[in-house]
Amino acid sequence: MILQSIFGPDGRRYSERPAAWVPPTERGRELALRYGLARFADAWAPRTWEASLGVLDLLDAGAPPSAASCAAPPRMRALDLGAWSWRYVGGLAAWIERAYPGREVELTGVELLGNRWLAGFTRPRGLAAHFARALEGRSPVAARYLTGDLRSQPASAAELVTWFFPFTHESVARAWGLSAAEAARTAETLVQGWSLLRPGGCFVMANQGGEEWETAAAALEAAGAKLLSERALEGSLHPAPYTIRLSAWTREASGAPTSSASSKMSPR
Repeated sequence: MILQSIFGPDGRRYSERPAAWVPPTERGRELALRYGLARFADAWAPRTWEASLGVLDLLDAGAPPSAASCAAPPRMRALDLGAWSWRYVGGLAAWIERAYPGREVELTGVELLGNRWLAGFTRPRGLAAHFARALEGRSPVAARYLTGDLRSQPASAAELVTWFFPFTHESVARAWGLSAAEAARTAETLVQGWSLLRPGGCFVMANQGGEEWETAAAALEAAGAKLLSERALEGSLHPAPYTIRLSAWTREASGAPTSSASSKMSPR
């Protein structure tokens, strides 16, 4: 409470020095050109470029043409679960623009640990607010960030739900600061994230390595999720050290979550 009284609920106001930065790889330069990322040159520092290109590379390489395979009304809502500091939100927004052209999209990042104090007296929620503001005037995607449990979101809330690296091991969830009770809520948390999808929508998930993918996929399949596509991505621009499995799922009209999902998952 002392820190909050000094720095406010979002922590110390974060800022970074934009830099003229050219992606060092041909793939990065191609993505920056095709997605028009030059518009962020006066807003992003190199670290933010790297985070945004990392997520954009995964989505560009592994996700299906969502507007063609999933429901996409003129006005739609998107949720990004486990958003942490949301440094990559510009890359996510750029992909949404192309995957859902002509749509009016409200993108909400949800993070359980958004109130954690970080180095420099910042908080994830304050960092996320900074990165979301960079979209204003540069992207048609309207972004906001919520600190709290994804269970606070109503079921069938969004046409698009993304979740990058949900926890699949209780020990990892505990290491990130989740309570024992939170970390023990296994597959049901992932299934509840998927249940935020409206029927016909698209749930996009990234996992590190085959074991995490298999555990997560088993939970979703047990709940009735329908797999649309899955790819193993190696050598991507994302800094994850393992092969990344990028998958897309949908929820059919009758696809209400069931309680038979595996209990091996941990929440994110």
